[in-house]
Amino acid sequence: MQTSITPSQETPFKFDIFKIAILFLTTRWMFLFWFTPLHREFEYHFSLASFSSQGKYPFLHYWMEYPPIYPWLSVAFYNLSEWEFLPNSSHFQRYSFIVSFFNVLWDTGVLLLIYGLGRTLYSQNKAEQIAIFYSLLFFPLFVIFSFFDSLPLFFILLSLYLIVKKQEMWASVTIALGIAIKLIPILLVPLLLRSKRKRILSSLLLVVTLLIIFVPFLCYNATWIKTFARVTQQRPGWETVWALLDGQYSYGYVGPVKKTPLDPVPTQENYIQSRFSSKIDKFPQGSPFFSQWYLFIGIIFFLVWANVYRKLPEEISPGLAITFSAFSMIIFFLYAKGWSPQFIIYVLPFVLLVTPTRFFLPLLLSIINFVEMPLWVFFLADYSVVLGVVIISRTTLLGYLGYLFYLSFKEQLDLS
Repeated sequence: MQTSITPSQETPFKFDIFKIAILFLTTRWMFLFWFTPLHREFEYHFSLASFSSQGKYPFLHYWMEYPPIYPWLSVAFYNLSEWEFLPNSSHFQRYSFIVSFFNVLWDTGVLLLIYGLGRTLYSQNKAEQIAIFYSLLFFPLFVIFSFFDSLPLFFILLSLYLIVKKQEMWASVTIALGIAIKLIPILLVPLLLRSKRKRILSSLLLVVTLLIIFVPFLCYNATWIKTFARVTQQRPGWETVWALLDGQYSYGYVGPVKKTPLDPVPTQENYIQSRFSSKIDKFPQGSPFFSQWYLFIGIIFFLVWANVYRKLPEEISPGLAITFSAFSMIIFFLYAKGWSPQFIIYVLPFVLLVTPTRFFLPLLLSIINFVEMPLWVFFLADYSVVLGVVIISRTTLLGYLGYLFYLSFKEQLDLS
């Protein structure tokens, strides 16, 4: 005869961050064998990393549109994937497996840092709820199998956590490492230098770390670092309101294009070979007229950001540090001339941390991003109106988030 368990006999289940992290990690590792997205940058990274077998290396013999650390990490992954640890697999399959395997580790670190930052603001239960919500979002999962942005995000949150914990010296190193992976972590430098505690030492350590990373490449052949900087500065906008105003209705392509009827149609091989040349005259270019207006608009954005920054006290509470970082991230993406769908993961943790009760905000941002990719990119690319609606919707939502973050910042200032 079957007996039922009464409520008094039930064993209480405590869903702590350790259990969340284990489920998060193992589930994503299982996805390695099953999930192949419609688009991923791994093919491009693999193609360039394969030149290491010919003795050609990033920023020594060619440039990339990212700072040096990840291209070199990609070379390490390429050489590691030559070991046939997966039977009946291609070299590229093993490379993709290794990249995604490590991306899962970075993303698990992101989860733990979101929880750690949440614990500085809320109760343990609330921080665990935020971590669970992050683990259920789609785009962080998608990004680890398609791009490398989980790594710079990890360094952003790690640096912010160290700043909150008054570990400015370590934060200087992690911010520098983050900048050498992707430039976005530079947003944390003003926060790092706001406090008088070890300001000079932190500044010196940040600069020295960056010099250690970049000077060897500059000494060997400065051309490639300079080309990377020129491309970053001169590339036209993509998938933002600024791109629409400049007449750009495509994604962020960085390579040769057909500029005259007599030019041949560029191929994937042309795209790869363009990284071995410092000539970028055949790359897409924005209009000079808009570039002047864009600089003027940038001054306005900077003044808005600086007005908030000057209100920061020298002794910054965890709440103010996190909220100001969230506000800075929004200002950056509102002004940035380009937006790629994977950039959403830089915003989502801050939405969860600063506005944890508004669960519909990360969901709405994810839905807008999903319409952009895959729907627009793969199925509706001929309908520019879809792109326009997506861009306006996303920009409006980012603006609203910036407003909410500012209100939270102001409220905390009033209470301090």
